[in-house]
Amino acid sequence: MVPFYFGAHDTQLFGIYYPPAGAGLHQEGVLLSAPVAHEHIRTHMAIRQLALALAAAGRHVLKFDYYGVGDSAGKSEEGDVARWTRDLVTAAGELKDISGALRLSVVGLRLGASLAVAAAGEVPGLKELVLWDPVVDGKAYLEAHRRAGGTTRPPGGIQEEILGYAFSPEMIASIEAVDLLAPHSPLPGPVHLALSEEKPEYRSLEQALATAGTTVDTALVPEPAGWEQFNGHDEVLVANAMVQAIGDRLTTP
Repeated sequence: MVPFYFGAHDTQLFGIYYPPAGAGLHQEGVLLSAPVAHEHIRTHMAIRQLALALAAAGRHVLKFDYYGVGDSAGKSEEGDVARWTRDLVTAAGELKDISGALRLSVVGLRLGASLAVAAAGEVPGLKELVLWDPVVDGKAYLEAHRRAGGTTRPPGGIQEEILGYAFSPEMIASIEAVDLLAPHSPLPGPVHLALSEEKPEYRSLEQALATAGTTVDTALVPEPAGWEQFNGHDEVLVANAMVQAIGDRLTTP
């Protein structure tokens, strides 16, 4: 595994590249699009586990942090959906450049899945999208976070603190605008929904994608992640079955 920084000098992103195991020509790459804020911390180990499994199966893998998230440049309140969408496209180009992969799959988790949908048309050599428990409705997503852990506004400040992370008004507005059910053109590759539980919004998403002309299939892996619960920042997502299912889906010839 190779940690490095990439992108523009003043807005550098942190990534970790996992080269494929074994000899031979490896033409497949996988970009991992993680969540933001406290879900970024919760899912760190699961995403690392998935990266290792995919690399062991012969895939080039890049996991990265969005601007203002994790080890990338910027403060947590400085990100927004438009910037993060550009970050994903930048990361996809970086993965192709460092690996020589001809085709890329993008695995997005939670808000990272929503960003993958937004960026899909600009990802070079896109083969497919895997949407792991995607955020379908940005406004409902933020409201669930507020209910789970409360929200505060520092005295004299305009930004909001949700579950210990600062959200600027611009960030909040951009997340609230996320709506995967809105009419759109077909995505440039098939979509695989990887769901840890059944929800009406996921059934609606499957229908909306199909109506738009996107090829879509769904895998239900009953391993509820408790996205709308909050028991502390040290809570780690355990998703062994989901990691296995996604790994199998992306490495099956």
